[in-house]
Amino acid sequence: MKHMFSLLLAALLGAGPVALYADLPTYEPVSNPVGPGSWWWSEDWWENGQIEAVSNHKVETSWIEYQNGDTTVPAMVARPADSKKYPAVLYQHGRRGLDELIQRQVKRIAARGFVVLAPDVYSARFIEKLPIEHDYAVETDTAAGVPVLLALPDVSTSKACFVSQTRGGYMTLKAATTHDMQHKGIACYVSYYPHIQDPNAPEPMQVYGYAPEVDQLDMPSVIRNSIRSRAIRSRRSTPPFVRKDWLRPVATII
Repeated sequence: MKHMFSLLLAALLGAGPVALYADLPTYEPVSNPVGPGSWWWSEDWWENGQIEAVSNHKVETSWIEYQNGDTTVPAMVARPADSKKYPAVLYQHGRRGLDELIQRQVKRIAARGFVVLAPDVYSARFIEKLPIEHDYAVETDTAAGVPVLLALPDVSTSKACFVSQTRGGYMTLKAATTHDMQHKGIACYVSYYPHIQDPNAPEPMQVYGYAPEVDQLDMPSVIRNSIRSRAIRSRRSTPPFVRKDWLRPVATII
């Protein structure tokens, strides 16, 4: 799993301005060193601009179903088309559902060298595409997919990473915190253009606030291009928990 976080950053998020918590006044270099002495430092990148080559694999897909109580959840599984084992990713779709466009995103992650489980939580609960209201039950369907993913025979890791977009960012946030999957098999949180607020919250909360569960994340987390990223970064008084078995510290990408 040691390359999992950096690969997700390179493959999914691309180049962009990264605001690390070293920019905050409360950042303490003694406990969070910056520079060549850091556990995440890359001399090849700093001196010569070199980044490890991204893996490319042909991808195969299949569909499975799993149970969450009385609900049957269909899920797409994408993985490299060979007999090897790979790290696990649970990809959660957003408001448009798991349609053909989103399925391409799932395959792009798998092509980097991951086994990806993508639950179709809207089909499981007969929810139409692009819903306005949020059904909190779908978060439990996301959480229930974690042990299913980790039990797949072609998974090489004991933990997985949540990857999501738009409203899927809220579903995985709740699965990680409210349903405690960050301590039950999930090791990192990656989301781009996420809805980092309860979709059912009043309009002022949508504009000016973010979900309190964000502050409960205690694992490496990357949020790209959320309109709330700056608010999240400015409201934190201390850096979130950083796990030293990953290559990069917690970051907010804006």
